[in-house]
Amino acid sequence: MSPVAADLEPFVTPTAIREWLGEPSMGEARADFLARAGSAAVRAEVSQIVNVVQGDPVVLNGSGSELVLLPELEVLDVASVTLAGDPLVGGRDFEWDTAGRLYRTRGRRWPLHPRILHVVYDHGWWPWTAGFQAAVTVCLEVAARVNRDPGLQSERIGDWSRAFVPTAGRSQPTESEKRTLDPLRRER
Repeated sequence: MSPVAADLEPFVTPTAIREWLGEPSMGEARADFLARAGSAAVRAEVSQIVNVVQGDPVVLNGSGSELVLLPELEVLDVASVTLAGDPLVGGRDFEWDTAGRLYRTRGRRWPLHPRILHVVYDHGWWPWTAGFQAAVTVCLEVAARVNRDPGLQSERIGDWSRAFVPTAGRSQPTESEKRTLDPLRRER
């Protein structure tokens, strides 16, 4: 069963958040919150877990074609594929690539049937890869925005008051950050 996003570790540590923000005295809970908020924003934007997950089991529908897409990228290994309860052999019955494509070989097609494929595979980006570093960069930027803007909408002191533009999008990646995350997206 794939990990639930809330259970996943953030891409950065609370220490990295404090260093990035230049706030060494920031409390552990606040730094952890910011790390998780930034990581969640990246995951939501690319619809990927990003962290490496090994031995992730997934049940897929057959496509009626020679191609089925695995849900998570970057595919690192496919340990097993079972079709309607029968184990298949990699290289003979199927091939795969890092872009998450699972191919049926020898001119065959995957049956058009729900929940017929059981796949166990490894996916995600290792910390030293460009994809993971892109996720870290955007995570830190989002965390910095969330930290700067705690969501204050207005303030009043005596006769003086001011209102702020709503900032619900502060935890959303900017257009530039979305482009930074492009290497983590499925090819179109």
